[in-house]
Amino acid sequence: MSNILCFRYVNTDVSLVEINELNAKVRQDLLEEGEFYIVQTNIKGVHYLRTSLMNPFTTMKHLELLIHKIRLSAQKMLPVIKQ
Repeated sequence: MSNILCFRYVNTDVSLVEINELNAKVRQDLLEEGEFYIVQTNIKGVHYLRTSLMNPFTTMKHLELLIHKIRLSAQKMLPVIKQ
């Protein structure tokens, strides 16, 4: 079993470089908001968001809210990244 999850926000309309930048900015946005804390990693030039699922009280609702916040943040920043 593993408790570490690597994932990323993707959008086929922008380049890998832009998606990497977007994921880094989404992470920073989440940290500044303060509701979630996630880390990041870079594997072979691809930027990933990363979280550890350790708290036994974490529910699907928590994960759904995290995904929702990531999507909102990415959609807000995407027009800036594409410039």
